[in-house]
Amino acid sequence: MTGATGFLGAHLLDGLLHRTPVAVHCLVRLPQLDTCRTVREAGDLGEPQL
Repeated sequence: MTGATGFLGAHLLDGLLHRTPVAVHCLVRLPQLDTCRTVREAGDLGEPQL
């Protein structure tokens, strides 16, 4: 999931984590978004080949 740290993305992520049993992979630039069922993937969509 991209945008999980933004206003809308945070609400979408919250809904996914509360309504489904899945782990969510979130692309983030900085070490943030620390919940039990998220997997942080360091990256930047502006980088080549991402």
